[in-house]
Amino acid sequence: MNIVKFLFELFILKPFRFTMEFYVNSSRYKFAEIVQGGSLPVEKLTSIQHFRYEMYKRNQDYLIPKTEEEFKIEEDLDRRSYHAVVYDQNKEIIAATRLTPYPFETTSILGTNNTLPFKRYLEISRLICKKKNAGIGKRLLIKSGCFAIRSKKYDGFIAICRDENCSIFQKFGLKTIYQFNYSQRGSAKYNFICADFFKVSSSTFKHLQKKLIYRLTTLN
Repeated sequence: MNIVKFLFELFILKPFRFTMEFYVNSSRYKFAEIVQGGSLPVEKLTSIQHFRYEMYKRNQDYLIPKTEEEFKIEEDLDRRSYHAVVYDQNKEIIAATRLTPYPFETTSILGTNNTLPFKRYLEISRLICKKKNAGIGKRLLIKSGCFAIRSKKYDGFIAICRDENCSIFQKFGLKTIYQFNYSQRGSAKYNFICADFFKVSSSTFKHLQKKLIYRLTTLN
């Protein structure tokens, strides 16, 4: 094993996972185990999709598949992607996101040349939270990071988002590489963002430092 990679795993990633998993589990909501869509019971995957589409009806209906071909593409993506899901006390889904290995959904938008260099990354997409300002989306991203780091299959995250949605990702170290106009969504301007797990872990520690110290020092 490369010595730099070994030291990074020993002194950065292992402490990161332990501390972040403690932070996620301190929530009153239930964070389900992250599982690949093809391994989920059909009704579980269907419930995630139903939650997603119901939320999109409010102001993002362009993300709801309209044709049989679009539904097939979305179904294929869902089956080979990992799903992070949060439930409330009534076992209702209140947040979810999708983690897609290469080839990404974004590959069909930006092409192979622009996405192949990130083939060992996971694409974050379909991040939806029913409850605002409850820290759920933040914990969901942290849970996703811990999962991806523990798997040792991936080196970082990529995503595309509009300017108004960049801030949550920036807190975890993802930075804009370039911007592009997405013609299929009314030529809206999107950001292609990414970060490796060294940047993700160090930025997350920095962002949550005060909260983590408080929670760790108030343990019974």
